[in-house]
Amino acid sequence: MAASYPSAVKTFTTKINATDYPDASHINDPQLEITAIETELGTLPKGSNTDVKTRLSAIEAGTNITIGAISQMSMAIGTSDINTASTSYVDMTDMSVTLTTILNSKVLIMFDGIFVPSSELADLMLELRIDDVSQTWARKEPIWAAAYDIGQVGLRYYKTNLTAASHIFKIRWKVDAGTVYQYGTTATGTGGGPRTLTVIELKR
Repeated sequence: MAASYPSAVKTFTTKINATDYPDASHINDPQLEITAIETELGTLPKGSNTDVKTRLSAIEAGTNITIGAISQMSMAIGTSDINTASTSYVDMTDMSVTLTTILNSKVLIMFDGIFVPSSELADLMLELRIDDVSQTWARKEPIWAAAYDIGQVGLRYYKTNLTAASHIFKIRWKVDAGTVYQYGTTATGTGGGPRTLTVIELKR
């Protein structure tokens, strides 16, 4: 007879002295269930901790993650066609990520997008903000290759000592003149493809 666990919880009947006679199932059934529990947990389930409860608590708190390992990641993907002619920074559509850090941690932020200018004067500027505070920026000028093009633009930033709390990461953009377009649709062609904002929390 197979064990009930882990697909179900075994139900045992209470035995009564001088009423129930000993039967092999009285010991065989508990043995099957104990073996099923041991198989489900595996060997040394506590790891390097004092017990399984302590290990699970450490996993939830993120305190037993290997240094440099990814503790969590979140990504925003923009697939709409957008443009800006603003000469002051404005939020880029769909480029915002909210992440609750579980550690006093290090965070890697990565942005990528393909951009097309309206003319050679349409310099693109990107800004990264965390909790509405400017962190870094990037500038890209159009180049001539049969037509004016900005092409692939990436922004990378490594934030250290970020407090354990909910944080908002966002990309803002502006131009010096003219208009810059970002075609977030998946259609092929110059400027096509989604824009992405990725936030990765790393174990300190």
